Amino acid sequence: PVPVPSKNEQESICSALQSHESTLKAKVKLLSEIHKVKTGLMNDLLTGHVRVTPLLDQAQTPTPA
Repeated sequence: PVPVPSKNEQESICSALQSHESTLKAKVKLLSEIHKVKTGLMNDLLTGHVRVTPLLDQAQTPTPA
């Protein structure tokens, strides 16, 4: 004989799994979107489309105390 959970317990397990699966899908989608943004920013910076020289100048200028 193989023990089988009751119908209520099976439904509870399925509900919990579906909840975790939907959370996982949302996080994977968010991670994918963040990765696309990172790739785009890296491309802009490394190809010179976005200049960072003014930012470097600002960082090197001492702020008055």
